[in-house]
Amino acid sequence: MARGCRMAFAVVLLLSAVTVGCPARAVRLSDVSGTTDDPQAEGAFRRAMREFESGRYEEARQELDSFLTRFPADPLVADARLTLGRIALETGDVPRARQYFRELRRGDDQALAEQASFFDGLALERAGDHAGAIEALRPFAGRMVDPADAELLYRTLSTASTSLGDHVGALRWVDAVAQVATTQSARRAAEQRATQIVQGPLSAEGVEQALRTLPRGGVAWPLVVQRSARDALDVSDFARATEMLALLRDSIGDEDQRVRDLGEAISDRRNVDPHVIGAVLPLSGRAREVGAEVLRGLYVASEGLQEGVPEGQRFRLVVRDDAGDPERAAAAVDDLVQTEHVIGIIGSIEGGTAQKAAERAQSYSVPILLLSPRDDLPAVGPHVFRAYVTNASEASILAAATSSLGIRDVAIVHPDIPYGRALRDAFAEQVSAAGARVVGEARYAPGTRTFTDTLSPLRNVPVQAIFLPCPAADVRLLAPALAAAGFWSSAHGSPSAPPAGTRATQLLLPSVGIDAETVRVAGRYLQGAVVSTPFEPPSLGGAPSAFSSSYSSRFSREPSFHAAFAHDAWQLIRAAVERGASSRAALRDDLARVRDARGVTAMRGFGEDREPLSPVRLERVDGIRLAPLE
Repeated sequence: MARGCRMAFAVVLLLSAVTVGCPARAVRLSDVSGTTDDPQAEGAFRRAMREFESGRYEEARQELDSFLTRFPADPLVADARLTLGRIALETGDVPRARQYFRELRRGDDQALAEQASFFDGLALERAGDHAGAIEALRPFAGRMVDPADAELLYRTLSTASTSLGDHVGALRWVDAVAQVATTQSARRAAEQRATQIVQGPLSAEGVEQALRTLPRGGVAWPLVVQRSARDALDVSDFARATEMLALLRDSIGDEDQRVRDLGEAISDRRNVDPHVIGAVLPLSGRAREVGAEVLRGLYVASEGLQEGVPEGQRFRLVVRDDAGDPERAAAAVDDLVQTEHVIGIIGSIEGGTAQKAAERAQSYSVPILLLSPRDDLPAVGPHVFRAYVTNASEASILAAATSSLGIRDVAIVHPDIPYGRALRDAFAEQVSAAGARVVGEARYAPGTRTFTDTLSPLRNVPVQAIFLPCPAADVRLLAPALAAAGFWSSAHGSPSAPPAGTRATQLLLPSVGIDAETVRVAGRYLQGAVVSTPFEPPSLGGAPSAFSSSYSSRFSREPSFHAAFAHDAWQLIRAAVERGASSRAALRDDLARVRDARGVTAMRGFGEDREPLSPVRLERVDGIRLAPLE
């Protein structure tokens, strides 16, 4: 036996594990079945095959058509027709390809009939008949001599199985692809495909089936074991995760990085102290003032409101500074999880750091309650919650107020900064949906102190209400400027006449635009203004609370809504632990069920999307206080 034949026979034996009740006859797709004694016919056929193998299909088709015309009875005619079928398949003419293959499958030449059957299976898959393709191609498993032919076979079977929803079967065929791969790149491609299946469409039931049926020496087995372990970690089933770790170690050895990573993940998630809560805040950097205010709120919640609690039941706060740097935020989460063993995390605040902290916390399956308005943060994963007001929530409730008050024409005055533009856009969209319209807009540069020129575009506009997505410090200057420009703040529909030379105008303010100092300084020009607010301190009419009293006594100032949200986030985690949530998975599940929390902010819990429920409420400026909007 020639050396090449011995090697081919060895490949067939190697693949016998995936052979399903097939004869042992080896198949080579490149074999030419017929032989001819006519040198002219052989030369014409070889020229056509060279064109085909070079991918010049139209030239090959022309050569083969000429061959069939010149040598209609030559023994190579059947091989020529098989190649014409393959050309039709490669160029997308599946019906014509199948016509050639069906004709040849009925012929007397067994080798040629098997080649035609193989290519007909490929044609069935390309036509979308996945079950038919599997039925046609499965008998070839373990019989292909050329590794490239075998790789094509198993890739096609894997694709067909995936299309039918048989993801375990698809993994089995991917294993076969890796087994016959002759290059590292081909093996890596098989591993990547297996990873896509295991991390994507493979169901929990499929994981169990794969664990029972896949060969442990294949590329898919370790991936399935890792998936099973991480599924177990998500529900804090450490016994199951540890069992999977042992299987993985037996399969690929102690030194493999995947074994070490899984072992560390189990250790990290098992070591949870349910009475330790972490916080990631910008205590330095541009948002440090907000970070400090959040920290003050957490300090009151974690220290001032735990007086008298027995030592073993007290909660401990661990804070890390992200300095407004996303990478530092991620490192802070690493430290809180791996070193401090926190059960949950509060923060971060700025958009980029909040995004990074959320992604890192989700990777650890650690619940995180974000104090950031950045869009779509909870979409990062099921462990990510928002405990903060958003632009959309404020825009929505204020736009709804315009509708309920019968307001049709609204103008917007805003700072020309990202926050002002974002809230402008959100409000305009919501107002339009509510049936009103934006009839004017005025913008001003940060640091503006006089607004005569800013407001001039609105003087001849039929305005019923003005939306002011502006910081409170700006509102203190804008409110009297609006009055001077002829826009007198008044509750819409009020019977009281505005001063001569002005028109009654309903002002609409989000939470950043109102505080006690603003009402004290500019309250005369804000009467009747509708405000969306998540929290009212006692000076603005808010109900007295232990939180406000403790905060004021410790810091000689009233808390802001930043501190109030921090307090409520802490209390949500604390209450869940006191109800029995001793693991991160249990905390996540408990938080997801909260619908009627009674904290100091308006927030009542979380929706199905883990966004806050009712994070703001509507109030009206009445004297020097805020009163509920009736």
